[in-house]
Amino acid sequence: MVRKTLAERLDDSVRWTGIPDLAKSPPHRRPRRWAPLLALTLATGGLLYAIADDTGLFFGNVLVAVGWAVAVFMPLSGPVKNWTASEAADERERELRRTAYLVALTAVAATAFAGILLLAGLSLALGWSTYQLCFRLMVLAYYLATLYSAVPTLYASWALRPEPEDEDA
Repeated sequence: MVRKTLAERLDDSVRWTGIPDLAKSPPHRRPRRWAPLLALTLATGGLLYAIADDTGLFFGNVLVAVGWAVAVFMPLSGPVKNWTASEAADERERELRRTAYLVALTAVAATAFAGILLLAGLSLALGWSTYQLCFRLMVLAYYLATLYSAVPTLYASWALRPEPEDEDA
């Protein structure tokens, strides 16, 4: 009979699941074309709904939050490697990551500039209260976070030529 300590038995149970083997191999990165579009569509619809309807502030915020929740998980398996990824990035991947994040930051900056001007103008024209303006600014902030998470994956997915097994992605 083999006597094992509790720590050894716990190690055996973890090895039995196969998770350590998965952690040793780099993630399989694939182009994600529909997920960023879904996230941006939900978030854009929620932002427009929150701006257009005084009674729809909560529902618009929920749509933007759902779009953000979809977008925040895209960098884990998308085509853009994280800055802190354990896997080595070659020169082509570094250039793609740099370009994708520059496109995302440009989109975020332009949207923030236009959105703040639009919200300020609409608050003056429609006579929104401070609460209504602050809530819409919060929805805009969630939307900007969604853009920052989804646009690099969307750009890189369309910039890469699909591999033969990924043509339906």
